[in-house]
Amino acid sequence: MEKMTDGKRRLHAFLTAFVVTLCVLAFGIGFLEVDARSRQVGFGDENTLLNSLTGQNWQLPW
Repeated sequence: MEKMTDGKRRLHAFLTAFVVTLCVLAFGIGFLEVDARSRQVGFGDENTLLNSLTGQNWQLPW
């Protein structure tokens, strides 16, 4: 089995970090989206978890 060259190792580390970052961002946006939509359907209000923590109600653009 061949050792990875330094360039390949750096590329592999960058791509791994990039994909993990995208997954974390997608998880966070998905959490906010589900929180907003389930509150609208279940409780009939616009007060999300973010609103109860910060006092501001941020609306997602979609």
